[in-house]
Amino acid sequence: MESEAKPNCIGTPISQVEIDIPLVRSLLEAQHPDLAYLPISRVDAGWDNTMFRLGDRLSIRLPSRQVAAALIEQEHTWLPHIASHLPLPVPIPYRIGKAGQGYPWNWSVLPWLASVTADQQEPDREQAKSWAIAFGVLGFLSVKVEQSHLLVSGLVTM
Repeated sequence: MESEAKPNCIGTPISQVEIDIPLVRSLLEAQHPDLAYLPISRVDAGWDNTMFRLGDRLSIRLPSRQVAAALIEQEHTWLPHIASHLPLPVPIPYRIGKAGQGYPWNWSVLPWLASVTADQQEPDREQAKSWAIAFGVLGFLSVKVEQSHLLVSGLVTM
């Protein structure tokens, strides 16, 4: 099932595993049989994950590359903790799937958030400003503690 991942013509890596509706159905039947009766449709595949719609209210997100599998684990851990502190909807995992049926990594069943993907609409100028500020704050917060005295002392002497 695993294949060597190489970028396609626009640079997006090719999936390291084949992910299709029969695989998703078999994972659901084995691990979440109460959801297996719902209709499944493929939505899209991005840089690291393949997304499926599950019925009217759920989605399934499966890592398509090993590097993304670790990110899904982080999402399983942290999204439930930070979701209530964010000003936008966050897809908190509804169920967590495990490796199986020939698929090598953990995966997620999430609520379906109706929206338009960023590559399908013009950016909102005010939202872009907000994101720029947010990324600036995140950059500031990521300064290592042992180096933070340099920043603080620099601010004090300015």
